[in-house]
Amino acid sequence: MSDQAAQPIQLPLITQCLAAMPSSDLRGGGNEPTITIQLKTLGGQIYLVPLSVLAARGLLAALALWPPAADVVPRQSLEPPV
Repeated sequence: MSDQAAQPIQLPLITQCLAAMPSSDLRGGGNEPTITIQLKTLGGQIYLVPLSVLAARGLLAALALWPPAADVVPRQSLEPPV
């Protein structure tokens, strides 16, 4: 195993979120729910991006702080009610 950190991969500009589908754990055997987001790029390529709950919450929090998208993000806590 290498001691070097993995280099990030820059995707092309994503222009549309075509769909979001709840899905099972891709590694098999896990119980954590996941969601798969279907994204389309400016060039027409479609990517399927599976997200864990932790990743989805982080993405939602990041979008909530971005002024151009903040008006469509729910204004409630990201934590589930107790």
